[in-house]
Amino acid sequence: NSTAIGAQVRIALGGKTLTRQVEGATGQGNQNDLTLHFGLGSHTDPVKLEIRWPDGHRQQVETPVDRVVEIARRP
Repeated sequence: NSTAIGAQVRIALGGKTLTRQVEGATGQGNQNDLTLHFGLGSHTDPVKLEIRWPDGHRQQVETPVDRVVEIARRP
């Protein structure tokens, strides 16, 4: 699963949790973009991502906002 389909990413922000999941398609003949996008509004501080990989492994990563981040699963 080199494209991480089924992986979930969560960000806790201001008392809420934003969740996105990598999905290959959501309908017949459709293909989704595999990039997850989180709209954080005016939030400018770094955020902590909690990643739940399809095999059940969990990983946490901290990253600045307003950028594209590519994350590889750590053993």
